[in-house]
Amino acid sequence: REGIPITLSVVFLELARRIGLDTVSGAPVPGHFMVLHRPKMGNRQLLDIFDGGVTLPPKREEELRLTDEDLQPATKRSIITRMLRNLISGARATQDSAAMLRYQELIVALAPESAGDRIGRALLRLQNDDAEGGRLDLLWLLENRPRGIDLDRVEQLLRSLR
Repeated sequence: REGIPITLSVVFLELARRIGLDTVSGAPVPGHFMVLHRPKMGNRQLLDIFDGGVTLPPKREEELRLTDEDLQPATKRSIITRMLRNLISGARATQDSAAMLRYQELIVALAPESAGDRIGRALLRLQNDDAEGGRLDLLWLLENRPRGIDLDRVEQLLRSLR
């Protein structure tokens, strides 16, 4: 129980990779990153590396209401993005908007088509007195017209910058 779940899981996954164990992967369980072991024979196991590598009992899995998506192998990119989101949360707690922006910049570099991350970066850029950067993200949203985004609100925000 030293460290945070995702970091400990990444160390565990790297050690497993180095010894040739290819039946484990990251499991992006909401709120608590874990490791999924899918042995060649037998049932899959969800391991809580933060809690000493214990196997989560099926009853606990039911309580967590895990979906099939929660148990899909996490990609390296998704793990890094999740770590960056954790760092943003920490920076938010200390009201360090410059650090939040640095982490958000990295997330957008990893997922440039993510509209939600573009909005997040636009707002952080504006908070950090980078009106031009915020404007560029808002223009990207208007040009790409992603689903689920209130484009009228984006246009209003863009007009308010002029």
